Amino acid sequence: MCTLTILQVYIGEVSPPSVRGTLGALFQMSICTGALLSYLIGTYISYWKLAFVCTAISAVQIVMTFTIRESPRISRNPLKNISALFAKRRDDTRQAAHTSNVTMYAKTASPWSASIKSNFLRIVIVSIIMFFQQFVGVNAIATFAGPIFHAAGLDKGNLSSGLLATLSVGLVQMVFITLSLFVVDRFGRRIPLFIGGLALMVANMGIAVYFAVSFGVIPSGSGHYSSTRNTSSIQDCVSVPLEPSPLAAQLSPLPIASVCFYFAVFSLSWGPVPWIIGGEMFPDQIREVGMGISAAVNWLCIVLVMSTFPVISARIGQTIPFLFFAAFSFLSSVFVVLFLAETKGLRLDQISSMQITNMRKNVHEFGLLLRWLVSCGFVRRIELPHFQG
Repeated sequence: MCTLTILQVYIGEVSPPSVRGTLGALFQMSICTGALLSYLIGTYISYWKLAFVCTAISAVQIVMTFTIRESPRISRNPLKNISALFAKRRDDTRQAAHTSNVTMYAKTASPWSASIKSNFLRIVIVSIIMFFQQFVGVNAIATFAGPIFHAAGLDKGNLSSGLLATLSVGLVQMVFITLSLFVVDRFGRRIPLFIGGLALMVANMGIAVYFAVSFGVIPSGSGHYSSTRNTSSIQDCVSVPLEPSPLAAQLSPLPIASVCFYFAVFSLSWGPVPWIIGGEMFPDQIREVGMGISAAVNWLCIVLVMSTFPVISARIGQTIPFLFFAAFSFLSSVFVVLFLAETKGLRLDQISSMQITNMRKNVHEFGLLLRWLVSCGFVRRIELPHFQG
């Protein structure tokens, strides 16, 4: 978690505005690549050998960190940097009424009250983005992909449905996270998140329809979950055994297509983009704190989803939870339109000084983005007028 947070902050600080989104997505692609390689290697070697390989790679990574230059926005002397930070804050407070020039490496001069309110709202907005990243259902679907593939009758000889689902999801993520490198710096942050939220809603609806038709909205046998039952495995907590049935087999293309479509869309939008936003949204004064709080919210949401989804599925079946995921997916798109400001192509000091809570401006700007996308989005780039007020 600490490495994830620090890397996103570092990437946001050292990257030129024109490629900041691409480099942020590249970091996400490395995670998917490592996960897929672990799945493949783990199929053929024992766990302790896989752990040894991962440890060796981590050792090389630690050595290579000594070759990385410090962020240009931070002094090389930590004590000097802290002293300079407090001195800068005092100067900003005294000279807020007289200072108007903002350089690339200077902090925004503003009264403390306005600064605190702006910083708090930025933390809230990014934390909500992190909340939606998990409550669109990504980890529940990733964990439940094996039972879904099994119910669709995709056990092929020695290749189990769980392994087939893992490899399929990993390959889809690899392909589309690579495509995301060409998306975030051309189409910005808001369009991928908006379209992605609507597409994830469709994918969740497809999975919900499959469970409703094949096993019933609330299958018979639901509600018999015991608190003493082991909840460590989602397969032990489903309300009905997901054995292949004639009707489920006939509908098998629907859940498989929904799962693959889900991870394709997620890898293009809600996978990398929230972390990119987190690395660039906060001003220098609170960037580490803001990103740390947002990452903590993200991981708390992971724990919440993964601890409650199996229990809820055991009580009322899988249809209703996936309908909830679909509803959160739709709400995520609404939130992006109303409350998220576009940061594509802006320097960090410009992002720090922009007003992000003007709903009217956000909606107007999003209308310009959609008009550009429909008319010529795949032909030429757009230069938005980024309003400061």
